[in-house]
This record gives sequence, C-alpha cells and structure tokens, in this order.
Amino acid sequence: METYIPISYLNDFIFCPRSIYFHQVHGSLSQSMYHAKPQIAGKAVHESIDKGTYTTSQNVLIGMDLYSDRYGLQGKIDLFFIDSGLLLERKNQITKIYDGYVYQVYAHFFALEELGYQVKEIKIHDRTHNRSYR
Repeated sequence: METYIPISYLNDFIFCPRSIYFHQVHGSLSQSMYHAKPQIAGKAVHESIDKGTYTTSQNVLIGMDLYSDRYGLQGKIDLFFIDSGLLLERKNQITKIYDGYVYQVYAHFFALEELGYQVKEIKIHDRTHNRSYR
C-alpha cells in the first residue's frame, strides 16, 4: 500500500513541525486545539475553493485533488487557469514569502506537470492586500 504525504504538511512543517504531530494525534478533535490563528484564517480563505464556488469557468481547475507518484505527495490545488497556465496559491495575508509557501506551490506544480498540464506561471496571492507574488 502506497502512502502519500499531504502537500499541506510541507508548509505546516516549515511553519511548525509539531503541528504535523498534532494533526495526527488530535485529528478528530477541533482544529482549534492544534492550529494557530494564521492556520485557522488560512482555512477560512480556502472555503470558496473547497466548496468549488470560486468560479464556474470550465477553464479553471478549483480545489482539484492531486497526486505525485514521483514524489509521494498528495493534495489540492487552489486554482489552475488552464488557458494561461497560471497556478495560483491563495493565502489570507502575506507578510513575507515563507519557504513553506514555495515548497507547497512547487509540489502542486510538479503534480500538475505529472498529470500532463503545462504550468507557465506560478503566483502566490495575498487575499487581504489583493496582491500577487511570482
């Protein structure tokens, strides 16, 4: 049986390695038990992605499940605009581009490429300030 590492754990590990432990130990409990305020705010940002209500365009992949056999990773993208090749990772508020953000979005990139999609551009979007970073 193959097991995949959740892509979100890449960011969580860089943010706080203990949070992955608490995900596993307290997974069935309220996330407020093991998530810090930035993680809780980030989950709220993803609500329209998780529900698939961000857009109805057929040329945008929203919250699509991804698997990378090559790297043993699994996760969900935020947005991938098929026509332009733009992969967009949304964050609630960005004070700096943390390594975890970069690892997470590149894991999405590699998984999309493995599925045959052509990613031409990657951006991390700050929802609070409506600003994108390449």
